[in-house]
Amino acid sequence: LEDRWHEVAQTYADVNQMFGDIVKVTPSSKVVGDMALMMVSQNLTRAEVEAPDTEVSFPDSVVDMMRGNLGQPPGGFPEGIVSKVLKGDAPNLTR
Repeated sequence: LEDRWHEVAQTYADVNQMFGDIVKVTPSSKVVGDMALMMVSQNLTRAEVEAPDTEVSFPDSVVDMMRGNLGQPPGGFPEGIVSKVLKGDAPNLTR
């Protein structure tokens, strides 16, 4: 992906917005990066990832974050992406 760095950087910004413009500190910055790298390598756009009819295999780090295992940002993650990532399972909101 070295030759596609500009795409990775733009996709990182797209993923950040898709995840609710979260504060990026380790490990959340890594999770956003994992998702951006996956999207660029698979030629997926934000719209395709968010589309209900597009099947996406999310990185484990994304699933872990959406489950709430890294905590929750103020107001939580956007419901649409949580539902898609967790395939209808409920996130842990107690952290």
